[in-house]
Amino acid sequence: MVEVNINLGPRLQDSPSLELKQSLTEEAERLYKLIYGLGNEKKKLYWTYTVDGKMAKVAADKQKLTKNKSKVVFTLKQY
Repeated sequence: MVEVNINLGPRLQDSPSLELKQSLTEEAERLYKLIYGLGNEKKKLYWTYTVDGKMAKVAADKQKLTKNKSKVVFTLKQY
């Protein structure tokens, strides 16, 4: 299981700098590559994820986080 705690509160202000936006984008891209690379259709291994303990209903790239500190948990399962 990969557990990610996202806390943007201290870093994300009303007007975040371009550098901060770039840094957060790079973090997200690294996390995506890690998660995407571990799935395996031949072995029927797939990722699911929850946000604040609830199963997500949309793809991870479409999920909106509504709290300053959301707990996102990705789980790799065999189906």
